[in-house]
Amino acid sequence: MHAIWSRASQANGSHCRTCLQATNVLIRRAGSAPSRRKVRMSDAFTAFYTTIMATAAVLDAKYKDQRRKELDRKISEAKDGLAELMEAPAAHELAQAADARFTAPYPAAARQQLDTLEVLNSICLKPEVLLQERVKADHRRYRREFLERGLGLPKEKIWWTTPPRMMEVEEFLAIEESRPEIPQREPSSSVQIERMTEMIDDLVDRLLVEAYRDERDEVSQAPISLDSGWNAIRMLRSDGYPRYGDPSINFEFSTESRHGLNAVNRKIMADWDALRKAKPMAEREYKARREHFIAKICYNVLISPVPPGIHNYNALISGFSRIGESCLAQAVVDSFLFKSHLRPTQMTLVSLLHHYRLKKDIVGFYSIVRRLTGHDPRGIGLRRRTQEDVESYHVLWKWAQESDVAVVDGFVIERATLDRQLLEALLDGLIDFNQTRQAAQVLVACMRDGWTIGSRYLFRVVWMCVSHLDRRAAKTLVRGFVHSIDEVLSFIL
Repeated sequence: MHAIWSRASQANGSHCRTCLQATNVLIRRAGSAPSRRKVRMSDAFTAFYTTIMATAAVLDAKYKDQRRKELDRKISEAKDGLAELMEAPAAHELAQAADARFTAPYPAAARQQLDTLEVLNSICLKPEVLLQERVKADHRRYRREFLERGLGLPKEKIWWTTPPRMMEVEEFLAIEESRPEIPQREPSSSVQIERMTEMIDDLVDRLLVEAYRDERDEVSQAPISLDSGWNAIRMLRSDGYPRYGDPSINFEFSTESRHGLNAVNRKIMADWDALRKAKPMAEREYKARREHFIAKICYNVLISPVPPGIHNYNALISGFSRIGESCLAQAVVDSFLFKSHLRPTQMTLVSLLHHYRLKKDIVGFYSIVRRLTGHDPRGIGLRRRTQEDVESYHVLWKWAQESDVAVVDGFVIERATLDRQLLEALLDGLIDFNQTRQAAQVLVACMRDGWTIGSRYLFRVVWMCVSHLDRRAAKTLVRGFVHSIDEVLSFIL
């Protein structure tokens, strides 16, 4: 080998110093023995594992199998214990104790069905949480549409949404209006009558502003024409209207006056609705007719001999919602929630839920749910007192014991009474807002507590879960069906 490299260097080299040095290096590498490889820690560990540890693993397999079975048994016992705990009556107290802001220290708070109330409290989502839920729902919708396109399926008809129900709501309003035993909160002094007059004036101003609002620039434009509704209301006020009397002096006269006010306003809205369904007209012509209808309603409200009551508010909210005037209905809702001290009825709550459903305002819808369940410290207007006053006065303490109340942020708030119309309105809103999981929870709670709601809600919620590919909502329904099999059979049959 040395001779070969030597001859190669003589034949091809230039006999310079660089060529001789390179040739000497190659000769040394070719003639020297390869270096001995050092043993590393990884090599030793590999040899140890493949010989000794393999034998130990075979010997320990029996004990590992026993330990695995023991762990499976303990996990199974823990799951069974958790299921028994959640089904026990004490689970209601645990669920309420989990929320430090929401407590029910008074005995009467347990009179209503706790399962339904707890579910309603659990679905009271805040606006930021609603945004996150909306993003998740969009992801599920995109996945469903991707599967439909991939499988070549036709687009499914969304039949489970709520049909127009405002005519049914107005029928219940008329029935409720004819019941004199429903309590109403009337002014008891001249100061309160004056405040109520200011409240109605503010309501009329809100309606007029919405009537003459230019949708293009969102600015209310005062009309120049002398025969406009705006100027007619201004002239009526210059004559000293409204001139409301004390409704507590003659209850029969006050009731008849309010019934008459609702009758004429419903007639106006019926004509308005017929105009909308008739042949299409120019936008300018319809706007003028719309302003005329609103001015007539405001005129009737101002010339009433007694201040409008809660039944008049209910008729305005449901009427404006039925004809698609959500902005006008919102003006009445804002007056009720933020300006008035009227005591709401059951159909008031139903009308509020349907209003926000038709307006497609999910934040407003959940705000009403939070108010009627006592989750919002402002309450829904039934009754609210500070906890300090309740503990100081015997009359208030007796009220807290006899009523269904909640304590939130130092206030004792009377919660709304649940009934079929209220729960169905809640389910209608949750279904239309695609709140699949919340609708499943409310439906299961209604079945467990024995509420007799329409059987159509069972099919609507089931099909919505299937269409939205919501596995969690489906699990909630299956568990609820297992626990309430008799109620499910009564729904189906």
